[in-house]
Amino acid sequence: MSVRLAPALIASLIVLLPSLAGPAHAQDERAALPVGGLMLPPNAGISLKSHELKLATSGIEATYELVNEGDTDLVAIAAVPLPTLTGTDADFEHDLPNETDPVNFISLAITVDGKKLEPKVEQHASILGLDITARLAADKVPLNLFVAQRARETLEKLPADKRKFYQEYGLASWTGSQPTMVSWDLATSFHWSQAFPARKPVKVAIRYVPIIGTGSLNDTSLAPAGLAALKAHCLDKDTENGIRKALAARKQAAPAESPNLFAQRLDYLITSTSRWAGPIRDFRLTIDKPRADSIMSLCFSGKFQKTSPTGFQFSAKDFDPRGDLSILFVNPSTQP
Repeated sequence: MSVRLAPALIASLIVLLPSLAGPAHAQDERAALPVGGLMLPPNAGISLKSHELKLATSGIEATYELVNEGDTDLVAIAAVPLPTLTGTDADFEHDLPNETDPVNFISLAITVDGKKLEPKVEQHASILGLDITARLAADKVPLNLFVAQRARETLEKLPADKRKFYQEYGLASWTGSQPTMVSWDLATSFHWSQAFPARKPVKVAIRYVPIIGTGSLNDTSLAPAGLAALKAHCLDKDTENGIRKALAARKQAAPAESPNLFAQRLDYLITSTSRWAGPIRDFRLTIDKPRADSIMSLCFSGKFQKTSPTGFQFSAKDFDPRGDLSILFVNPSTQP
């Protein structure tokens, strides 16, 4: 594992493979999408007494202990925005953790002071910033393109007079009765009104399954062009040598095959201090590797302690996150 200071990369955890062009660099790539954490209005006057963040490709847990420092009880809107899904075609490039639910597609669960919360939800479809939610609903076209093939099937049944709208706005095109292109953006946000009694801590916990990015690394990935992209994620020489050694072992195990290493990406955007009254007083970050032998590289200004064969932890007082982190998991096999 390499840990290297990157002043502009301190606030979010993004497990991210480099964007390498073409199949020679990476195969079967799936993009990772970030889910932030809890959001409050920046002027709510709520301080973050403690924040514990646990990141793993299998699940994310974020726990917040919030305090209204004033002498008057407050009520503020709280929200957890889900990543915007951008459909470039109904074949889609993302694998959703929960493909049976068009709204809660990351299996988000929220508790407040240990009690399960049932938040409200807003979901909007758009193209180039133009809201088309009402039109899709009127035509009974599912907003979420990524859930099975329902959107394509519904569009297939649309009469010609209704298809004109979708064609003019670049939302879909048809070859005969078959939609050959489907594309719009979907924004989803869970929200609720949260009471903050004066001087009394409120604990909010968020759990969900992240949208994992996947891909593979091979010898071409470690050529100059690919290596430059990898080093953008603070890949140091020791980590590079570890990847080369793992590739060599794969080649020795299967000399007739081109060696590939399975890589995973996980995006997380940590809440900026502009949303809280002051820095995070007590911050703890735990990263859990997919496997004990997974190779991990990240940009971070603090020192991690190894807590288990797969776990690494960082703790700080008065933590002030300022940017994004980039982490790379590489597994010495073709599967996680």
